[in-house]
Amino acid sequence: MALLAGGVALGAQADHMARQQAEQQAAAAGPGAAHAAASGRFGEALQQTQRWLADCLPATFLSHSQARGGGTAGAGGTAVDLRAAGTAPLGGCLSPYYISDAAAKAAPAVVNITVQASGVLPVGSSGSGFIVESDGTILTNAHVVSDAIQRHYFGAGSNSTGGGGPLGPGKGITVTLQDGRIFEGRLVSYDTVSDLAVLKVESDAPLPTARLGRSSSLRVGEWVVALGSPLHLQNSVTAGIVSCVDRKAVELGLAGARTDYIQTDAAINKGNSGGPLVNLFGEVVGISAMKAVAADGVSFAIPVDAAVDVMRQLREHGRVIRPYVGIKMLQLNKHNAAQFRKRDANFPRVDAGILVPGVHPGSPAERAGLRAGDVIVGFAGRSRDVTTTALIKALGEHIGKPLALKVARPGDVIETVTVVALEAVDGHH
Repeated sequence: MALLAGGVALGAQADHMARQQAEQQAAAAGPGAAHAAASGRFGEALQQTQRWLADCLPATFLSHSQARGGGTAGAGGTAVDLRAAGTAPLGGCLSPYYISDAAAKAAPAVVNITVQASGVLPVGSSGSGFIVESDGTILTNAHVVSDAIQRHYFGAGSNSTGGGGPLGPGKGITVTLQDGRIFEGRLVSYDTVSDLAVLKVESDAPLPTARLGRSSSLRVGEWVVALGSPLHLQNSVTAGIVSCVDRKAVELGLAGARTDYIQTDAAINKGNSGGPLVNLFGEVVGISAMKAVAADGVSFAIPVDAAVDVMRQLREHGRVIRPYVGIKMLQLNKHNAAQFRKRDANFPRVDAGILVPGVHPGSPAERAGLRAGDVIVGFAGRSRDVTTTALIKALGEHIGKPLALKVARPGDVIETVTVVALEAVDGHH
């Protein structure tokens, strides 16, 4: 109803804008020509304005506006035919199908996952997932297949480099596609720290895949669509906006997590886990993971960029390699850096970098000489865009190798500290 009212209001505004434009142009031509030119120029200006409106409003709303005098009449009261002007009748940013179109692009690749329980219950963990490769490779949350992971873990004898073969007859994973096809899945690999798992099904024909987007390009307020099987209700779709693009794990009480999360108000409930969060192009930008228990409209997804990196490392190394140096990090900008300087006159005069609030005793950072209060302003030849994400990536590429850090210290002293990162011991298989 609000959208319809908006269409009528825009139509009326278009009339006013077009009439003003025509009158100004006619007046500029002289008093004698004003009356003769006003009618024709008004009609031309109105048609141009209505074509612009048609690009942002569906024809159905403009039809209501026309019926109620919303400004679709040209010179002499002739109605402007927007369709004849070459405008798509339902195209544009407010098409009633813009959510439907996005969901339809990803839906064929979305799957429902159920795991047979080990005990007396017939069904164990369950959730959603999506096919990322036509050979049947599926990405989902690790907690969706937690029962399978437990059997695999204990069956493999806690092998940290295990990689997941078939779980055996009667103890497998059932994968159901949107079109009704059912496959027996197997656990290929998983990483409990990032809460991601890779499954595989065998098919004689190529399977539909979801197109992967870039979570780094997401903006707050952008529309997103969540697909999955909440409460075992398969092929469900919900929509909302991105509420935050980099919600820190520590803000959610997830001390062991090593990634930021996408926060959205799209409904994500039990069973949505592992399903795709897509943008309006139908591209996967996140993997639905969890929701706030005591609130509605507060849900979280793993950024697809992080998921792609986890998949790559699981495939290449059989595990996710993460660095450990033993420091806490705080991203600086000109605003919080100014606050720190106001509190402490000896705080380094920097507008960006990474503040080290604390150093763990006996850690590689402490052995290298890093101290609490240091500000990392460069590393590996980088002096711009010094971010925590970039530093973690660089440390991951230098595990067991020296990495030179450029450090600013109280009194505006710049020193170089060389640190050797260790590989963190995490839950990957």
